[in-house]
Amino acid sequence: MMTDPIVRIDDGVDEGPLERLSRFRDALNTSLSQYPSVAIDLSEVRDPDIRFVQIIEAARIHAAATGADIALAGPIDAGFARLLERAGFMTGAHPFWSQGATIQ
Repeated sequence: MMTDPIVRIDDGVDEGPLERLSRFRDALNTSLSQYPSVAIDLSEVRDPDIRFVQIIEAARIHAAATGADIALAGPIDAGFARLLERAGFMTGAHPFWSQGATIQ
């Protein structure tokens, strides 16, 4: 039995932000093409970047259109919450970001 993957965003020590961003995007796209449900682990992110939010939001739209599910593996931390607030993603407190719930 195959289990649904957890895609992790980590702060790669030996790579720059664009490489980390590309690696995350590729891992997320691959997981979404192979599994009906994917969890995203943000626990290793120390310096959140709006580009990760944009990739996750695009993946959520794609998942909703194809019947897949994306969820957060756990709640977001204070730094990520501040980034989302500044970017306007916390208005209306969408359950995906505020509680780590699966997209509806």
